[in-house]
Amino acid sequence: MSNYKGIKGFQVQTRTEDPSEGIAGDFYYNSTTGQFKTISAGVGTWSSGANTPGFKSLFATAGTRDTTYLFAGGDEPGINDSTILYNGTSWSEQAELNLDRSGASGFGTSTAAVCTGGYRGEPPSPGYQADTEEWDGSSWTEVTDSPQIATNSGAAGSQTAGLQFGGGDNPGLTANTKTYDGTNWTEVNDLNTAKRRAMGYCIGTQTASLMIAGESATATLAEVESWDGTSWTEITDVNTARYLSAGSGSQTSSVIAGGRQGSNRYTNTELWDGTSWTETNDLATSRSYNVGSGSGDGSSANNSQQMYAAGVTGPSSTGNTTATEEWNIPDFEIKSVTTS
Repeated sequence: MSNYKGIKGFQVQTRTEDPSEGIAGDFYYNSTTGQFKTISAGVGTWSSGANTPGFKSLFATAGTRDTTYLFAGGDEPGINDSTILYNGTSWSEQAELNLDRSGASGFGTSTAAVCTGGYRGEPPSPGYQADTEEWDGSSWTEVTDSPQIATNSGAAGSQTAGLQFGGGDNPGLTANTKTYDGTNWTEVNDLNTAKRRAMGYCIGTQTASLMIAGESATATLAEVESWDGTSWTEITDVNTARYLSAGSGSQTSSVIAGGRQGSNRYTNTELWDGTSWTETNDLATSRSYNVGSGSGDGSSANNSQQMYAAGVTGPSSTGNTTATEEWNIPDFEIKSVTTS
């Protein structure tokens, strides 16, 4: 026969109320409610933020969630040179770019950003661009052109240590990767697959970035490539192949959401932990051509640092949305344990 010592298990702490702080994995009994409860890591959800001023899409972006700049982009019916700032509560118009364009690449901070490349319409209009401008927190200045004429390129990094990769040129796609040191552009090793319209245009730094899914010359991709400062390596695919979505975070922990494949537009959100992608709570509004920003990594350790805005909800630019959504993760969650 087993003795009590061998079968007694472990002691369960008794509390009269739920804690205001907790550690994932804790288990206790709430004597007030008469329930056993467990503490787990927080699960992210999207909440509504302030709408953007105007129906626009294909922005470039830079900054953190509460100091996000969106610049250039497409509106109805054309392209624009606008710059708008999100302060975590509301949007405000800022100084305009020198060159109007859509599908440009952006990287940097709210006081030191770069806008490069983009598109100004079909011939005989100027078409694809290599023009680069720098933002100092109050105005834009034209600087050295990128060696690549491209639109919908990936980008990451800072104003003095930037990275631009992939994109569409005329007449096809490019795998080119370039670094920017605040003055000059330098060609470095290409992507493994030429692609454009990738997700997460600003995930990472000049030496540690991700190129997520996107569109090749023949297909919508789920492929992900990782940059180590020297070369690109293919890593774990996303769960849902798509392009023209948004993402933010770091090379080892990030969030992507939205996107499209053909005429389908998605609300799907996926989290990256450096090893695998996990489906989580969806956006409230399906969209593509949207943008995202944030310095957090999508985990509860960097709570409430992601913001996604604007984009296209319908089959054409006439379906542009002004909706802004913010990604929020509580430090922990308390769940009741059923005993029956």
